[in-house]
Amino acid sequence: MAVPVWIVYSEIAPTAASRFPPGAAGAFLELYVPSGNAADARRLALARFTEDGYRVVELEECLPFDPAQWNDENDPDQSVRRAARKAAQEGEIAYGPFRVWGEGESGPA
Repeated sequence: MAVPVWIVYSEIAPTAASRFPPGAAGAFLELYVPSGNAADARRLALARFTEDGYRVVELEECLPFDPAQWNDENDPDQSVRRAARKAAQEGEIAYGPFRVWGEGESGPA
C-alpha cells in the first residue's frame, strides 16, 4: 500500500546557510511529504527545512494530496502533480516552486 503524500503549505525565510536569490526576504512554497499522517508530515517538513538551512516562519496547513482535486485548470504547469508524484514514487520529500519576495515586501499578493 502506498504511503499518502501530504502538502505542507509553508512560509520560510533565508539564513546564511540557505540558497536564496540575493535580496530575497522570504518565500511561500509547498513541501510534498510522504507520511502516514499529518502530524508526522509537519514534523518531517520542519526537519527538512532546518536541514536545508531555512528558517521556518510558519507551517500554515497540512493537507492530504488528492490527485482528483488537481487538473490543468488549477495546476496548469503540472508542478503540483509532478512534485506529489515524485514524493510518492521516491518516498522522499519534494519541494514545490518557491514564490519569493524581496526586502521591504510582504510577500506575494
